Amino acid sequence: MNSPKKRVFTAFFAGGCFWNVEKELSRVMGVKNTQVGYMKGNIYKPEWGINDTGKSVKVETVKVDFYPQSKYPIILERFFKIHNPRSLDHQGNDKGSQYRGVVFYNSLKQKRDFELFIRKKKINTSSLRTVLLKATTFQIAEDFHQKYSFQKPCKNTKTENSGVFNRICKNNTQKAESPKSGKYYTKDYRKGKMVGKYNCSCCGSPLYSSKDTYESGSGWPSFKEPIQRSFILLNERTNEIRCTQCGLHLGHRISETKKTLRYDCINSVCLNFVPDKSMGFKGGSTQRKRQFKSTISNDKYKELIKKKRKKKKL
Repeated sequence: MNSPKKRVFTAFFAGGCFWNVEKELSRVMGVKNTQVGYMKGNIYKPEWGINDTGKSVKVETVKVDFYPQSKYPIILERFFKIHNPRSLDHQGNDKGSQYRGVVFYNSLKQKRDFELFIRKKKINTSSLRTVLLKATTFQIAEDFHQKYSFQKPCKNTKTENSGVFNRICKNNTQKAESPKSGKYYTKDYRKGKMVGKYNCSCCGSPLYSSKDTYESGSGWPSFKEPIQRSFILLNERTNEIRCTQCGLHLGHRISETKKTLRYDCINSVCLNFVPDKSMGFKGGSTQRKRQFKSTISNDKYKELIKKKRKKKKL
C-alpha cells in the first residue's frame, strides 16, 4: 500500500537582499527548497509593526518550502536572527523600501505562530520595524538571482587557455574570446563528432552534451540546450549565461528571429570536454582514432601503436 504524499508547506520572508536570506534559511532543518523573487504589499499598513501611510511596493522576498508544519517557528526564529527587525528600510548595505523586513503569512496558523513568537520572545512591538502581511502573488526573480549565494570560488581550473580564461570568464567581464579561436569551435567538436560532455572548466559541473551541438556560424561553440536547465543561470535582461554551481560567466543566449531558434553561445575556454565512451564514437576511422586518443594518455597511446605495428610485422 502506497503511503500518502507528504504535504509541503510554504512561507515567505523578506529582510534585505534576498541572496543572503535564501542562503541562511536554506540551512534550517526541514527546509526542502528555496526560491527568490518579489512580492507586492502595502508595507505601510501592516497588521503588525509600525503604522504609516504610503503606496504598495515590491520587496525582495524568499519563498521557503518546508516540512513538517511544526518547522515554521524554527524558520521564523532563524529569520529574526539574520536580519535587524528594528531597522526601517535598511539591512546592512541594502537601503530602500524593497529591503523592508516583512513576514508574509500564508495561512492563519502562520499568523498565529508569528504572534506567539513575538510574545514568547518579549519583543517590544513599538520598536518593531519588521511587519506582518498577508501573502500575495509571488513573482519569481530571474534565473540570474536564483541560488546566487550558493556559488563557489573557482579553484581547480581545467581550461585550454588560462590567460584568456582569467581575463574573461573568471572575472565575469561578460566579454567573449576571439571568434573561431577556441579549441571546441574546431570542426570535429562543432559538428558533434567528438562524443561526450562539456563540463564547466571551473567547478566541473556537466553543462552541455555533444548531442546538442549547433552549427551557428558564430565563431563560438553553440548548443541547442543544456543537459539540464537548472545547471545554468540565465539573466533574461542581458541574456548572459553563468554556471549555477560556481557562477562562472559562460557566454550568452542568442535568439534567431527568422528561424525562431535559441541557442547558447559559449566561450570555449569556459568548457572542459570529457569524452564519453558509452556514447560511442562517430565519424570515419581517422575521427575514431582522434577521439580514442583523447580518452587516454599520450604514453599509453604510443604503446598501443607500437604493439599494433609489431603484430603487423609478425
